[in-house]
Amino acid sequence: MRIGRQPLTTPVTDLQEMLRAVYPESTLSKDGYFGEETKALLERFQHEQNLPVNGIADEDTWNALSDAFDEANTFYGEAEPLLIVLQPNQVLQKGSKNTHLYLLQGILIALSRYYDQMPIVRSTGILDADTGNALSWFQERSELPVTGELDKKTWRHLAKHYRTIVGDGSGSFPIRIAE
Repeated sequence: MRIGRQPLTTPVTDLQEMLRAVYPESTLSKDGYFGEETKALLERFQHEQNLPVNGIADEDTWNALSDAFDEANTFYGEAEPLLIVLQPNQVLQKGSKNTHLYLLQGILIALSRYYDQMPIVRSTGILDADTGNALSWFQERSELPVTGELDKKTWRHLAKHYRTIVGDGSGSFPIRIAE
C-alpha cells in the first residue's frame, strides 16, 4: 500500500472509465470517488440493461458493463493502427511476392483516384510491372531514388502521403473526395 498517494487505478476508476465509454456524452469524472454522479450513471446503465437498479456494481452489472465497454471502445475508440515493418535494408524488388504488397497496391489504387497521371495497378500481391511503374511515378514526384521497388523510405513516404491525401479516418486530416 502506498501511503499519501491514491493508486492510479482502482475498481472505482475502472468503473468510471467504463461508464464514460458507454455514455460518452456524460460529464462523469474519473476521480476514483463513488459519488452521486457515478451512482446515478450506474443506475441508468442497470435500468437500460434490465438489471436490478441498486447502484451497486455487483458481478452481473460489472460483467454487463464490461461487455458494453468493449463494444463502445470498438465503436468510439481509436482503430488499431497497422504498422508495416520492413527490415533494415529490405527491398521488395520487381517480381517479388509478398503479402504486404496487397497493402502497397491498395494505397497506390487509392492514390490513383486523386492523381490522373498515376499508373493504375491491380491488387495481385506481386511487384509486377504496373506496380513498379506506379512506384517509380510516386518516387519521382517525391524526389526519392526512382527504382520502382519498395524500400523503407518509399514506404514511409507512401504512408504519410496516404494519410495526408486520403485521411486516416479520424477527421483530423483533410479528406478529399475522389470522383
